Amino acid sequence: MKRCLIIFLLIALFIETKAQENTISDKINKTADSTQVITNTFVKRFAIDDSLLKGWSVAYNFGITQFRGDIQEGPFKLSSNSHSFNLHLQKKVDEIISLGLFLSKGRLNGKRYDNSYYNSQTIKDLYDPYDGYAGIGEQFESDFTLGVFMSKINVAQVMMKHNIKYQDNKSFSLYYNLGMGIIMFRSLKTNIGSNSYIYGYGYDDPVTGNLIGDYYAWEIPEKKPQVKEGVIMYGPTLTYKMSARLKIDFSSLMTALTQSDFLDAADMSSQPKKDRFRIISIGLGYSIN
Repeated sequence: MKRCLIIFLLIALFIETKAQENTISDKINKTADSTQVITNTFVKRFAIDDSLLKGWSVAYNFGITQFRGDIQEGPFKLSSNSHSFNLHLQKKVDEIISLGLFLSKGRLNGKRYDNSYYNSQTIKDLYDPYDGYAGIGEQFESDFTLGVFMSKINVAQVMMKHNIKYQDNKSFSLYYNLGMGIIMFRSLKTNIGSNSYIYGYGYDDPVTGNLIGDYYAWEIPEKKPQVKEGVIMYGPTLTYKMSARLKIDFSSLMTALTQSDFLDAADMSSQPKKDRFRIISIGLGYSIN
């Protein structure tokens, strides 16, 4: 009888242990399934984010600025040229369109002699609120910081899409840029020869000056924070592919103010009402991934 009881207890203990093992196994399996679901969800989300990380490139270049506005001797005169440093970060959306941010830091300058106002169609209406113009001619200098949200169109891909016979060049690519942004600048206008102050946009009003003949020789005033204006930017970019990641960029980008005509601290009614300048640049581009 005792032997039967012991055997019965052992059988019962075995069944109970087996049931607990099954319960633990079920819990482990459920935990593993939940972990797998979480892992799959994370992988899918990471895959989506990973697609956003692909197609990025950065370009750094040096440019020559050509001012087009009221105070200039001509479009190809050295007196209207200065320089800029540019950074372009962009994301390739597809084979045709890329989006990015264009940043530029540079200077502008120009000069114009008094007799050129009579020899051209310009109305002699100098912006001279402080009677500082000496009558020889005026010149200006401007420092600017530019930020533009830029779209970039692959012209070759557009042509291939609409013309089956067109063959893409593997080394050279042509793009067209179009964007809108903000420029922050200060402009100082002075007399040619004496460099005395006439007017400044982004400068304090003059405080001290001496009357010399028909004009005041004002001291150069203190700089104020840069003024802000809206701009549009447009123009072509030609790239030469050196390797899978490295390329050379050649750009000619025009920047036009949308609100004022004071990029050169001058306002003349017969000139284009919105100052503009071109950045002709060369630099290196690198595909990050």
